[in-house]
Amino acid sequence: MSGVAGLVHGDNGRPAGAGDIQEMLSRMRHRARDGSSWWTEGSVALGHAWLDTTGEDGPGPLTMAGGKLAITADCRLDNRDELLARLGLRDRSIADAVLIMRAYLKWGEACPTYLQGDFAFAIWDGERRALFCARDHFGVKPFYYHSTGKRFAFASEIGPILALDGVGRRLSKHQISGFLAGLPDDPQATPYTEIFRLPERHSMTVVDRQVTLRRYWQIEPSQRPPRSDVAEEFRHLFVQSVENRMRGTPAVGAMLSGGLDSSSIACVAGLRAAAQRNPRLKTFSLVFDKSSPMDEKPFIDAVVDDNPLDATLIAVGNYAPFAEFERILEEQEGTFLAPGLSLTRDLYRMAGAKGVKVLLDGHGGDEVVSQGHGHLHELANA
Repeated sequence: MSGVAGLVHGDNGRPAGAGDIQEMLSRMRHRARDGSSWWTEGSVALGHAWLDTTGEDGPGPLTMAGGKLAITADCRLDNRDELLARLGLRDRSIADAVLIMRAYLKWGEACPTYLQGDFAFAIWDGERRALFCARDHFGVKPFYYHSTGKRFAFASEIGPILALDGVGRRLSKHQISGFLAGLPDDPQATPYTEIFRLPERHSMTVVDRQVTLRRYWQIEPSQRPPRSDVAEEFRHLFVQSVENRMRGTPAVGAMLSGGLDSSSIACVAGLRAAAQRNPRLKTFSLVFDKSSPMDEKPFIDAVVDDNPLDATLIAVGNYAPFAEFERILEEQEGTFLAPGLSLTRDLYRMAGAKGVKVLLDGHGGDEVVSQGHGHLHELANA
């Protein structure tokens, strides 16, 4: 992922110097594999840590309308053709962030309802003296913020906000105790009392030190009668979803556990790479000792043998679950429901060393075919 950051001063037009935004970006160097840049004007500063994953985007922030609009965005839009047609644009190489600004010019703060894909962005509207922010429908892209009467700051991570002078580090006992008790997550809360999350499927407007949140989308139960071609429709949507995430770059890899979700993704992505005459799709698998009940290597081998894949197998060996736990806590910046991170770190390192920028993986597969119902709760609340 790329990263976004920014701040707006609200106290008597205090200028936003480059020093603060540079410090925020320095805390996200790991997101800036392809560079970082910033834009300042008066009391506003926007920053962008750039990881090029689509081939169309350039380093931001970007401006438009004679400099009256500026955007920083971490985004991948999947309905580009529809947007180009609605907006009357012919340049198919236009960056996703520019499409978002064009959508804002046409539809204003309703623009997120017209976007499909993964996105977190902030637009500074100089004419309105307003900052407009939005996060995608399912919260794939992160967005955190801190707001006082004197300053509004945001970033893709908590660390850049904590780097600013005057931001308190007091922990939220309510959020942490709720997490430990297994209570439902507050979509706005973080482990810090002065830092919040912009919830998924929400937008936010900051004007004159006032922050207004709006929910721009929710799932509507389908009214369609049962169809006989549901399986075919699912296949079409599934293939389309995988292809969307491979747009514009051959630097794509996939995790492959041998399970149904990752195996399906690897098969579709491998065929897509071959059809585009790209190098074989790189897959990465953790393999256990044959005597282990977790050994799924026969299933991994079956997928690799039948598809155009460049497979890397990583032996787990003597797994030490707490070996890098302190580092993981630092990276995650608080509570998290991903105990497997300590197991997959070697896989991520290997993928990065082999030039992979987009790593595909299944998410929630167990809940679909076997156990767990967390995703159903998420959908019910969407």
